[in-house]
Amino acid sequence: MLKRKIMDQLIKWKESKEKKCLLLYGARQVGKTYIVDQFAKDHYDSYISIDFRKYPSLKSIFEGDLDVDTLISKISLFLPQSRFIPNNTLLLLDEIQDCPPARTSLKYWAQDDRFDVIATGSQLGVSMHGNAVPAGYETKMMMHSLDFEEFLWAMGIPESSISMIYSYFISGEKIPEEINEKMFSYLRQYMVIGGMPDVINQFLKTNNYAVADELQNQLNMEYRDDIAKYADSSIRMKAIACYDSIPQQLLKDNHKFQYKMVKKGTTSSYYEKSFEWLEKAGLLTRCYNVEIPEFPLSGYKKSDQFTVYLNDIGLLSAFYGFQNKAPLLQNTLVGNVKGALYENLIADILLKKNHPLYYYANEKRTVQIEFLLEENSHVVPMEVKAKNRATPSLNKLLLSDHIPYGYKMISGNTGFEGKKKTLPLYMAMFL
Repeated sequence: MLKRKIMDQLIKWKESKEKKCLLLYGARQVGKTYIVDQFAKDHYDSYISIDFRKYPSLKSIFEGDLDVDTLISKISLFLPQSRFIPNNTLLLLDEIQDCPPARTSLKYWAQDDRFDVIATGSQLGVSMHGNAVPAGYETKMMMHSLDFEEFLWAMGIPESSISMIYSYFISGEKIPEEINEKMFSYLRQYMVIGGMPDVINQFLKTNNYAVADELQNQLNMEYRDDIAKYADSSIRMKAIACYDSIPQQLLKDNHKFQYKMVKKGTTSSYYEKSFEWLEKAGLLTRCYNVEIPEFPLSGYKKSDQFTVYLNDIGLLSAFYGFQNKAPLLQNTLVGNVKGALYENLIADILLKKNHPLYYYANEKRTVQIEFLLEENSHVVPMEVKAKNRATPSLNKLLLSDHIPYGYKMISGNTGFEGKKKTLPLYMAMFL
């Protein structure tokens, strides 16, 4: 069983006094159904699961009246083993985007308040086709693939060892080289395997990177199939083209998304709805440029200038081909692929720590910073270096009185120089 941090959030939701239905969303195969199954097993006497993708016939339950008593009667007819115990039943409506009326019914389950209801969805950017979205009656919770710390747990690293690494982050002391090298070996393994639960489980069973790679390529194909199935016809081909272009976009020295690499002569307005759908489906995240690196960053966002990152670093590694994985694991990979992977790695880690993603590049590109964080109402710049190289852009920003410090993330050890904090790349999980 893979330990997931989101379990704590599910428990908090269950214990909340003004509880609504929970909408757990995220990309396909990040473990939504699995975690709900485990949650129900540990915290409820009765668990009823309706999977609209596996059993399409169950959609008929939600045809017609949506009052709770009628729905209970229909569910009991289709699923005779169901037990509706007030205040001790969890109902899962799995892949709810396949049954829009079930999404509408969340309002009535919430108003009834006798039973806990969780809905999961993978493509919630899809239109509700005339069915009402129950605003005010659902709590939304985003679920990602495993983050780096969860990956370490899966690899058998105890929390006490991670706490020991964290102590070096707090103190700023040099990490013993043998510990530092071991952490980097796990980090590179995470870059190759990624955080998709099925990929991790298969690797743990087989210790075979080729098996993991095959699963990753299958997932990438399934994502493309989902776009073709669920996206509106007006954006379908555009969204697939945008998704497929990401690995190539990240290989450029200037990682700003360029529409001409997808189709010549197109502009941001041509693709905006496609990007919105892909983001809502949990497949990618946009990192926006800002006019000036000042707090709050959202006030200076340039909506038409962004970098695009995949939400799972392992899937990006698979895009670049199996032949790149051995050099990555052995730390001998060179060229633009290495830079793209390490930058997407940090985006992966920051995204799963709930950091909004921003970067800064001035008009002349004389200053370029991969990421900007917000800490204690201040902007904190971060440069990502696969090696311990100079950071002229970070040095310029640190001259500002408004910026208290900055991070230089490297494949090395900790260090301090004025306002610049040098950290091993894996310590991004502590930010």
